[in-house]
Amino acid sequence: MGTDKQLDKLRKSSGSKCATITLPSEDHLWLPSRVLPINWLTGGGIPYGTIVEVFGPESSGKSLLALDFSIVTQQLGGIVMWGDAEFNFSDSRDFYEDNGLDLEKVELLEDDAIEVTSEWFKGMAKYYRSKLTKNEPITFIVDSLAAWECQDYQAGGKKEGTKQMGNRASAIYQFYRANRKVMKKYGITVIIINQLRDKVGAGMFEDSTTTPGGKATAFYASIRLGILKGKKIKDGERTVGNMIHVFVKKNKVAIPRHKAVPHFHFRDDIQGYVGFSRTAGLFNILKGEGLIKKKKGE
Repeated sequence: MGTDKQLDKLRKSSGSKCATITLPSEDHLWLPSRVLPINWLTGGGIPYGTIVEVFGPESSGKSLLALDFSIVTQQLGGIVMWGDAEFNFSDSRDFYEDNGLDLEKVELLEDDAIEVTSEWFKGMAKYYRSKLTKNEPITFIVDSLAAWECQDYQAGGKKEGTKQMGNRASAIYQFYRANRKVMKKYGITVIIINQLRDKVGAGMFEDSTTTPGGKATAFYASIRLGILKGKKIKDGERTVGNMIHVFVKKNKVAIPRHKAVPHFHFRDDIQGYVGFSRTAGLFNILKGEGLIKKKKGE
């Protein structure tokens, strides 16, 4: 990144004030995915200023989806802000870089305190919107909400209990309350990565899964995407990737569509392809929409 003194000050102290902001001049700006099935599922991508929750079990593809939108952000001349509450971004640098993320254009915060992240986000959002004057996107990734803690929990020796869990849910709610106007005013796309866990004491006819962090994220998120790992993709006997099932649990910005199945290749296949397939799964979508028909015998 640059050596701007104001930016250096922001990196050290998130309470710094920023210069006058240049607001986006256009309405209905969207951040698209590079994956056509994901764009179809979401209705074109993610509108600027929108909160998106991406949840699923471990190693299901949550960070991969966030990474895809991050790469598009950079391709459009924007900035990626990454709140690393799990402290694993540095260990994954090679993976992110190999998949196309420019690490020089990522603002990284390695901290799991909700309050610290809130102040950092607010300062960085204002600063970069004042510098990006052509409606370039700004994307903020929270990785992950399940790893967030409130400062009183950290100061209290991290003794888990009902009170601490309630305080954490309250702190997450306050994060949205304090920053929702900032997200909308400056057009910040926010992607919250969350975990899917078993619900203790769920009844026979209840959903047996839940997401940690209280109900605030589900309330404030305009789009909620659930992700599950599907079948392995093979090149002969060698596994080169996985199908990823993406479900829409909530969508307030487009027509609610149920499911897409993009493919992710973590090794070169016979065509030398790595990363998300741009079109895999598109045939079933077009067929389901009645745009193409499968002939008998095919």
